[in-house]
Amino acid sequence: MFREKMASRVMKVGMVSMIIVAMILSGISVIFPADLNADAQILGGEYGGNLRVALKAEPNTFNPLSNPINEPASQVIDILYDSLGRTNPYTYEMEPWVAKGWTIDAADNSIITIELRTDVKWHDGTLVTLDDVEYTFTQHALGYIDSMTQNTTANSLTVDLDEPTSKFFSEALVLKLVKDGTTAEDDENGCGPYYLDSSDADGTSIIAFEDYFKGRPFLDSISYAYYPDDLTIYGEPDKMDDKREEGIYRAAFDIIKTNIDFIGWDLTSNDTTLSIEIPYGSDNNTNLVQNATVSVQRSNGMSYWYLGMNCDEDHTLGDPNLRKAIAHALDKEALTVFDIGGGLEVSDSIVSKYNIPWYNDSINTYEYDISKASAMLNEAGYYDYNGDGWRDKPDGTSFDFTILGPAEDDLTPFVMAGNIASWMQSVGINVELISNTSDVHLTDIEADNFDMFLFTENRGDIDPQFLGDMFLSDGIATNDNLLNFMPIVESVNESLDSKIDNTTFTCNLNNTNIVGTPIVYHNSTILTTSGYEIDTETGVFTLDSDSGVDLAFDFVNITYSSLAFDQIMKKANAEMDPDMRANYIKEAQGLVSELMPEIPLFSFRVNHAYNSSGFIGWTQTLGGLNNFWSFTNLRNSLNEGNMDVSISIPLAVSEDGILGGEETSLQIKVENIDGTALSGVDLAFDGEGTFGTPTYDVSTGGYTASYIAPETESTRTVTITINAAKVSEGSGSGTIDITVRSLTNEFTVEISKGESSIPSGNETTVSFIVLDKVTKAAVPEADLTLSISPSGLGGYLDNYSGITDAAGEYTVTFGADNVTIDTTFRITAKINKDSYSEAEKSTSINVVKMETEAPDRGFLGLPAPSMILVLLAFAGLALVIRKRKY
Repeated sequence: MFREKMASRVMKVGMVSMIIVAMILSGISVIFPADLNADAQILGGEYGGNLRVALKAEPNTFNPLSNPINEPASQVIDILYDSLGRTNPYTYEMEPWVAKGWTIDAADNSIITIELRTDVKWHDGTLVTLDDVEYTFTQHALGYIDSMTQNTTANSLTVDLDEPTSKFFSEALVLKLVKDGTTAEDDENGCGPYYLDSSDADGTSIIAFEDYFKGRPFLDSISYAYYPDDLTIYGEPDKMDDKREEGIYRAAFDIIKTNIDFIGWDLTSNDTTLSIEIPYGSDNNTNLVQNATVSVQRSNGMSYWYLGMNCDEDHTLGDPNLRKAIAHALDKEALTVFDIGGGLEVSDSIVSKYNIPWYNDSINTYEYDISKASAMLNEAGYYDYNGDGWRDKPDGTSFDFTILGPAEDDLTPFVMAGNIASWMQSVGINVELISNTSDVHLTDIEADNFDMFLFTENRGDIDPQFLGDMFLSDGIATNDNLLNFMPIVESVNESLDSKIDNTTFTCNLNNTNIVGTPIVYHNSTILTTSGYEIDTETGVFTLDSDSGVDLAFDFVNITYSSLAFDQIMKKANAEMDPDMRANYIKEAQGLVSELMPEIPLFSFRVNHAYNSSGFIGWTQTLGGLNNFWSFTNLRNSLNEGNMDVSISIPLAVSEDGILGGEETSLQIKVENIDGTALSGVDLAFDGEGTFGTPTYDVSTGGYTASYIAPETESTRTVTITINAAKVSEGSGSGTIDITVRSLTNEFTVEISKGESSIPSGNETTVSFIVLDKVTKAAVPEADLTLSISPSGLGGYLDNYSGITDAAGEYTVTFGADNVTIDTTFRITAKINKDSYSEAEKSTSINVVKMETEAPDRGFLGLPAPSMILVLLAFAGLALVIRKRKY
């Protein structure tokens, strides 16, 4: 039994490993789209182990109120402190965490009530209170909060915003909570899954918090070592030829030698293929990708490289037609080839296409097409009027551009920038590349002393709040909107007379954020400005009741301009419903894509390297493995697989599947290596759908958990994985596949036959009765298409298609002629109807062959049995003759 279990386990692990490796090698991101219960994600299990992590530098603080906070400090603070909400690593949606939940007032959506959990403790052992939450908000000077009111009975905090502000969800709910009275100089006292043990110039150590409200993490501790670039380690201080002076080289060396377990920053393809010399080995040159002791996981990132353009209306590039033509002149695919490791991916949007809740998948894309770029320039009037070989403006004046690009010693981006300039020159645009550092260029950009620039947009947040920072027109003055992007859309001759309220003489225009001077016409005559008022921010039009306009018979039209992006983004910022806000965000992406203020070139994929054999449970999400979920889910792999987990489902579900949204039960049995059923096991569920809390049944020695299948548009297979762990016993996992059917209706088809067997030359009837599978009601007007097999052997139907009657029945006549051998004919019907899944049903009828020969009439035409009598008669006659002879 032991050998059988071990062989089965090895085969399962091997198959899973092969699948994951194949996905990685093929460039497919291995993202597990589980919809897990928050409490089940980090249930207790096999504890133990110290994870050793490399950081780029020493953290400069462990207090979230400090300023500034460097990147290594942010990484550690994320697991020392917690927040009211956290972004689900699979759905990317904001979910309650320290908060039990929150509600928006139905009558006033600027009022939000947050209910706080009662079981969350600070590392000093005291409970997190409403005072702590309120104090945290005040320390961050959230200007959109008017007031806060505590309800100690409900353990809730009601926040009254000055106006509906969605930034509250993307900003306030993820703030790291601090205890009431904490200052920026105080020592660490968070409420996260780990607490600070020690920190100095040599390293930092954090320890698992036993009283963490989600259950302590699997690991006992995490220790951090620092790997900054250090030019004084080897050779002269100004010498960079020795790669050992680079932090990545020394971190890669140490993870290969198993001195550390994880490199805690994003790695490029160059980092993962950097040649590392390992002394005393037969093959003493290796790298992170090729070394067997290291696993490199590639993930989709959010940062991207883009070409920014000066969109000021007075600048040549203020013409969106010119900007769109340039977009078609750039070969993005050719740029991604510069990273032979596949670390770059063509980008068409400022929001990652993998950021599913927010990405607009129907935006305009600008494929590389030199002919199209030239045609667009011609159509917009950009010709070479003076014959100098370069295109001129539509008014005939010449122009030239500069691109502020990377410094020459940043070799790969510098070469890319040269190609970008060359592609524009190939369509006749006079452009010159100016190389320097980003800091130098930024000074010119903020002073509006630029035409175009190449920059990397680094974003660590999934919520695309940054859209407003980049493109809102009021950000131009504060240098948030570096591109001077102010898209103005003109609305012409909007009829107002039918919209104006006869009592208040007001109406709402279709647009807000109105700019310039609107022109109002009364019966084709311009109405003086004293006859009306317009609130440019809200678009409310008010007609003077003494203006002389007769709303019953006159016509009132208006021509005005508005800032289209401002209108959309401000609606998004004021929208408290996340689904509606996502719609506005997608609409804003569409407008940016249409007007092209900047050209997204490619996004950066990220790599993370970890020790292949040390720990398991890495969580991959958008941005990679270096996240809160990895550090709370990781566990020691020492005893992984010592449990056997079997999963079963009801027979009907196993055979027919389950309807999307329908509930069933999972029967789970966990046994140790000796085959003994285990109780007290922590179970974590992974897979699409919703899982209930498992309960243990002593009589069966197993667990039962409810399962609600995900809704689906088509029938498909859902794989469920259950991970089990128990202290001192080990861990293991099991999987099961469940067929989940579409939410569309399904048929049940019954068959009635006149005869199941007929002689050749005869006929019988076959009736198909079509019923709804759930209600069992008859389905009229369902389309049937019939066929017979084998064909060509004499079987036929009187009709091969038709529809069911009011009783859901359709009857055909089956017949057979000239069947010379016994044959079983199969009649198959395909049934279709709108809102139903196609069904197929078959039946068979046996046809007995026809007689083709005359019956045997025997000897001398007598019946066959008389032959025996004839022979006996001859025998008797012979005996008589013989007796007479002798």
